[in-house]
Amino acid sequence: MWTQDLFSWEGKAFSVPERCILPKPLQKPHPPMWVTSSNPGTVEVAGQMGLGVAVFNFGDPALLRPLVDKYKRAIENPEPVSEVINNKFVTISPMICMKDGDAARRFHDSRTGKIDPWFATYFDTIPELAERTKDEPKPIAQTRLRELVEIARNDAALPGPFAAGETTPQMALDNGICAGTPDEVAATVKRFEDVGVDQLVMLPRLASWLEDEETVWESLRLFGKEVIPRFKS
Repeated sequence: MWTQDLFSWEGKAFSVPERCILPKPLQKPHPPMWVTSSNPGTVEVAGQMGLGVAVFNFGDPALLRPLVDKYKRAIENPEPVSEVINNKFVTISPMICMKDGDAARRFHDSRTGKIDPWFATYFDTIPELAERTKDEPKPIAQTRLRELVEIARNDAALPGPFAAGETTPQMALDNGICAGTPDEVAATVKRFEDVGVDQLVMLPRLASWLEDEETVWESLRLFGKEVIPRFKS
C-alpha cells in the first residue's frame, strides 16, 4: 500500500479490490514496521520477518536477555516482509525523574495498581491472564468487558504489571523501574542497555491533569537534560 501506486490483494483472511491508497508516506521507501509481542515465539518471528519488535517488561531487565538474543539471531538472515529491515528491540519502563528521589518513588507507588483491572482483562495474549477470559464467547462485547474489569477490580489476588510494595532505590533498579533522581534513573536505563535493548519507551507516572503540572515538567526536564545525554552514543 505504501510503495505501489495502485494496490489490490487476494488473501485467505481478506481481500482488497484495486485501489489508490492515500496518503503515501513522505519517508522513502516507507517508515520502519514493528510488531508487538508478549510471547517468545513472536519475538523470533519478528526477527525472521525483518520487523522491529516491541515487548513489555514488568521485571528485572536481565530477564530480557534471552529474548534479545533470540531476536538478534533471527534477524541476522531475515526474509523481510517489507522494504525496510528494522533491526530494533524495544521495551518499556515506567518513568518519573525528580531531584528528590524519595518523592519520585512515592509518586510511582501512588500510581501502581491503578491500571491492574484493565491490564488483567485486556492483555489476554499473556498466558497467565488468558485464563481469566478463556471461557468467554468471542468476540467479547464491550459491555461484558466492563463487567470483567469491575470483577477484576474486586479481586484481592489480581496480578498487576509492576512490582507491588514500597519502591526503594534497589527495588526500582532490580525491577527496571525508572523512578528516582537522574543518577538513579540513568542506572536503571543502563541495565536495559547492558542486555542489548535498542530503544526504551518511557511510561510517565505523572499526568498534568492528575498532578501538579510543574511536577510533570520537572520530571521531563530532568530526564531530557540529565539522563538522555548519557546514552546518545
